[in-house]
Formats: sequence, C-alpha cells, structure tokens
Amino acid sequence: MNLDEARKILTAATGCEVLSEAFAWISSNYALKAGTDSRLVLRALTRVATNSPEGRHAVQSLARQLSCSSLDSATILFRPDLIAPAARFRVALERLVYHSPSHRLANVNASALIAAQRDEPFTILALCSAAGLSYGDLTERVRGLPGDPSGPWSTGQLRSAFALFDDVVRDQVTTSLPDTIPARPFDLISGLGRLEGDASGWAAIEAEFTHGVPYEVLLAQRAAGGTWLAHRNATSSMLNHHVAAQVCSALVASRVPFRRSTLVGGDEPPSAMQDLAKSDKQIGVVVFNPGGDPAAGVVFASARDSGTASKSAARLRAMKRDPELPIALVLTGRGWSARNETADLALDFGGRIYSELGLDDLAAELSTLAGVLEESSLDQW
Repeated sequence: MNLDEARKILTAATGCEVLSEAFAWISSNYALKAGTDSRLVLRALTRVATNSPEGRHAVQSLARQLSCSSLDSATILFRPDLIAPAARFRVALERLVYHSPSHRLANVNASALIAAQRDEPFTILALCSAAGLSYGDLTERVRGLPGDPSGPWSTGQLRSAFALFDDVVRDQVTTSLPDTIPARPFDLISGLGRLEGDASGWAAIEAEFTHGVPYEVLLAQRAAGGTWLAHRNATSSMLNHHVAAQVCSALVASRVPFRRSTLVGGDEPPSAMQDLAKSDKQIGVVVFNPGGDPAAGVVFASARDSGTASKSAARLRAMKRDPELPIALVLTGRGWSARNETADLALDFGGRIYSELGLDDLAAELSTLAGVLEESSLDQW
C-alpha cells in the first residue's frame, strides 16, 4: 500500500477530504462508511499517521477498537483433568493415618510417609498441600528430589521432604525480614485460620481431617490465595493454544500450508519456527506460499489486565523479526484495549492486529498472502 492509496482509503472511509479531518473523525470514534474494512483503515493509518499527533490519536482509537477481546482467563478453566479431586487427598491422608504411630495423623512421621507413598504415590502431593507448598516450592527448598512427584523416591529423599513438611506445619520456619511472617498454611496461622487455644501443628491437621475445616476458613483462604490460582498458572498457555487451533482449523479448510509451534499447541519446536520466520521464538504459526517459502507469521499474546498488556507489548516490539515477512498479532484478553501501547504495536506491525473476534478476517488475510485467495489492489500488507 503506497501513500496515495492510504489517503484514498482514509478519505473514502470517513468522507473527509482533508487528511487531518479524517484523523479527527477516527479519533472521535465516529462511524466509518458502511462496508468499510476497519483493519484496512488501520493499515492505511500506519502508512500516513506516524509523524502526526492527530494521526497517532487515530491509530490509538482504532487499535483499541480492533483489539477488544471478550476472553477473560479468570472465567474459564483449561484441562480440568489435571485437577486432583478431593477424594484423592482423602485416600492419601488415610494411608498416612494407617501407617502413623497409634494410627493418628497427629503422630505422623517420616516412616509413615515412606510407607504411605509406597501405597499411594499421591501422598507426597497431599502433604505438599497440607503444608501450603506446591511441588515446585518443595523441590526448590529441598535439593535432590525427583522431578516427577510420583517418583521413584528413595527413603532418604522422603525423609528430607518430611523434615520440611514438619518444620512448616509445626511453625519451625523463620524469616529474616522485619514485619513479615513465614509462608505457612492459612488454617495453621494463629489469628487468621486458627484461634488462640486451638490445636496446632499436626494435631490441628488431624482435627481438620477428622472434623472438617470451618467454611469461613475456606472462604478466607480463597480470598487470600485466589480461587483456582495455582491451576490457572499451570494452564496459562492454554488460552493461546485454543485460539491458535481456531486459526489453524481455518487454514486447513482453506488448504493453506502452515506450521504451528509447540508454544501454541503445535508440533514444531520454537527453534524451528525461529529459523523459518527468521524471527524470535514468539512466532506461533507460519504459513507458506505455493513455492514453499514463508508467506506470513502469526504471534499470539494474551493479557487479562492492563499491566500485563504493557509488559507484553514491550516484548513484542523488541522481538527480532524479518522485515520482509508480514507478521500478524492475535491479542486476546481485556488488557490490550486499555493500553495506548496497542497502537504502538499496530504501527510496528503494519496494522496487523486481531483479537479472537477477528479470526475469520485473519484467516482470509493469511490465505491471500499464501496465494490461495486473490488480493484486491488496495488490500495490501
């Protein structure tokens, strides 16, 4: 798209003969002419608006509109099969009770853990939760443990793990920073989940296992820790996987050859995608022309909040990329439409920004670039 074509697109879309008036029209969020392709208008803006404050305001306005996303990662859960049901924790704790002295959880020791882990490989994860630790936390604080919590475990490794569990549960851990307390299970901290005079340590865990945890403690724990926080963190990349799958399904339907990175649920390692696109490893999909050469790339980025969008935008703008290869951005999450940095991305990437609401348009553009569809004289990347 040359400068004259860009001007024609903007004046036709707004009905304004003067370019500055067209900028003001778009900045004011006034409606474009019926049938106008907003993404084509944004690409036109990136050609003629870079040196004009009014033009940049127009880019900001339109970029925010086109990056609007209805996806909120806080409202959905991916991979529910990874969530351990409550019954599995009970089975593991019952094995601990069985192997503990006097069959009491209050008397649990390392030997009981060794025997229970042999019976039920989930036991170590149940004790991680009882101590308020993720398995990653455990392996960082106790060196030499298996990479997989299911083992195999040596007796020495299990004894070392239990020593940390015991210190945390019995409040034997310390912190050197003033006005802080060690991170311990919410229900074991006096004044938060435990009242003065209540049982403490393993006796408190036994009491909770036998009689249950008060509902208000459960609610307070949710408020402090965030509902589903650990699971969301473990599956945070799944949102981009699902969006990439939609794009790739459309490409298959259009018979567009492509490769998809493992970063977004595909088969190609990031290093291979990097070589194909002559870009950094953020590239999620590369499409090819009939000659087998890369024709375009797609990067997927999700940001639920404004701060995350700002950091992600900085990384995207700094990424190494082949200036000859068109790259589109698929921006999901509500954070993008709240940031002016999204306009900077539009300028840097030639206006090629999409949300999940524009995937059909993206697939059509990728098909055009790959030589599957004819392109109009003005609709150029």
